[in-house]
Amino acid sequence: MKFRLTHILFLILTLSNLAFSQNEQVDSLLAYIKTAKSDTNKINALNDVSKLMTEMGSVADAKTHAENAQALANKLNFKKGIASAENNLGVIYETQGNYIEAHKHHEIALKIRTELKDNKGIAASLNNIGNLYSFEGRNEDALKNYNKALELKKKYGTKKSLINAYNNIGIIYLNMLNLPKALEYFKEALKISEELKNERGLSNAYTNIGLVYEDQKNFPEALNMFNKVLELSEKTGNKVGIAASNVNLSSVSIKLHQIPQAKKYCEEALKISKEIGNTEFVKQCYANFVKLDSAMGNERGQLENLKLFHQFQDSLTNADNFRKMNDRQIEFDFARKATADSIKNAEKIKLETLKHNREIKEQKYYTYGGIIGFLLMIVISGISFRAFRQKRKANDLIRKQKEILEEKQKEILDSIHYAKRIQQSLLPSERYIDKSLKRLHQ
Repeated sequence: MKFRLTHILFLILTLSNLAFSQNEQVDSLLAYIKTAKSDTNKINALNDVSKLMTEMGSVADAKTHAENAQALANKLNFKKGIASAENNLGVIYETQGNYIEAHKHHEIALKIRTELKDNKGIAASLNNIGNLYSFEGRNEDALKNYNKALELKKKYGTKKSLINAYNNIGIIYLNMLNLPKALEYFKEALKISEELKNERGLSNAYTNIGLVYEDQKNFPEALNMFNKVLELSEKTGNKVGIAASNVNLSSVSIKLHQIPQAKKYCEEALKISKEIGNTEFVKQCYANFVKLDSAMGNERGQLENLKLFHQFQDSLTNADNFRKMNDRQIEFDFARKATADSIKNAEKIKLETLKHNREIKEQKYYTYGGIIGFLLMIVISGISFRAFRQKRKANDLIRKQKEILEEKQKEILDSIHYAKRIQQSLLPSERYIDKSLKRLHQ
């Protein structure tokens, strides 16, 4: 029961994060990406093509485009684009059964979406984290996340988003063997899927109801439901759905002792599971091969497949141990980041305080400088005024002395003129002398 539910849960919860699409959509997006500018539109296109490629089973290409979107979004600080890229990477690692890496990326996406108050995104991230808890057998944690996601979807989402929410909660009840409760949620999902004619929702609902029939040992109806899922998956080219459907069909066929048909389903499932790198599906395939070999009396094949099964079982067990270590590491990283943020804020406050003190100090210097300058200006003005007064006094003295000299000079000139006039009045004129000389010569 545990192994069957694990891989079934993987199918349903993975499908809940993927959208069916045609190859034309991928080709159109790839053509746009080649010539697009490095802006938010290109980031959205990279994320969209990554999501579509994951659904189609092209996991390696999907991862490349998600990482390219992540790098460009970080460069442009486009938070919503970063969250979408992290979400896509989380789904990709889910598809590969690498829950440790999936946890890491989904937690980052949830943190960013919470900061952005993106309620639809928060619901999607809670759903994805619930998926991981479900894969790990942590049913209570999964149910808690799913219920939170359901409440957000009822408030902010669409009818279509409720399909996945009901399916996922039903799966947890199925895993806990509460079949009536599980069937109740699956029927809600089926009702909305039929109303909206939503193929993805129908595929999930058929699978989940098939699981209930299988647990009730109603194997013909279980086969009928799983065949419907296989038909839808082949129609849309969903390799994950094709692989999982074949795993489910092989499991039920073994219980019905339809050995050739079960072997055919199992071989097809193993081929596609290896192609898409899904270790969970591969492990379940080997478990089914062990049962088939036992039914056919093939002891050698049974032993080889049992060894392969245990190899994958051990790897997944180790992954679970790593996950637990990773949970502690995540808590440590968050605490370390919180401490770093606190230190960073303290350093920022310290720098701002130093800057403020420096500005105050500089302002004081400017104030003191202004006062000193003003005082110097007063002193200089006083000195200049005193010098001006002294100069004016000196000029007045020089002017008075000049006036005295000019007066003296004038007096001297007047005396000289006066003396000259007296001299001229006392001396005989040249005409008189000439006459006197002429009389003497006669």
